[in-house]
Amino acid sequence: MNADVIVIGGGPGGYVAAIKSVINGKKVILIEKDQVGGTCLNRGCIPTKALLHSAEVLEEAKNGAGIGVIAEPKLDFVKVMENKNAVVRDNILLQVVPTSAEFKRAKENTRFGQMSRALGYAEYSVDNKFYLDDEAQIMKKGKNTRFYFTLVWRDKKYGVWFDYDTGMTIISYDYDPYNTMVFTPDKESINKSIQYVKQYERHPFFRRIKEALETGTLAYENEKIQHEIKSMLKIII
Repeated sequence: MNADVIVIGGGPGGYVAAIKSVINGKKVILIEKDQVGGTCLNRGCIPTKALLHSAEVLEEAKNGAGIGVIAEPKLDFVKVMENKNAVVRDNILLQVVPTSAEFKRAKENTRFGQMSRALGYAEYSVDNKFYLDDEAQIMKKGKNTRFYFTLVWRDKKYGVWFDYDTGMTIISYDYDPYNTMVFTPDKESINKSIQYVKQYERHPFFRRIKEALETGTLAYENEKIQHEIKSMLKIII
């Protein structure tokens, strides 16, 4: 078996290194002698957070009288541990490359699929490609930034810019109102001045967004924009 990169150890450092390598077009082999995910997933961070969540819910229920919620909660430790184990089991699906649309949807709905967004690794292993949607990819436009086109999604307009200093494609609320290159993948947003784009993979502007998403060079001027267009990004990839 040939590979460009061999990663020894499937913990948080190992699988992130493997993911980054795949994002950069490398063929990767990940070697793990025990449990994929390492201490963080199997015995540390993730199970601890699951246990803490149970404790927080119990504490809130005990102190709910002040807001009109009166209850006498009891702790079922067996159920607490079952939930913790289920969280860990669902997290392991990160390592599996989906082979069907049904499995992809199931993986996205696991607890890891939800938790991973907070960690900055949102959409993994879609058709054997990896997409990075990092909460840290927030940046302002610099002095050496060029406007590309206006993107419309759900009746909101965004400017798509390229920063020559950083190589980042940046999506902003700032756009050129006089520029006639206005495109949308949303049928509901079409009007005389907005062009509807159906074949995203063939359209040069949408292809740039897709490539930036694949390579981790897509940025947003603020987190609000990132969450507003997340559903659109899922469509074009």
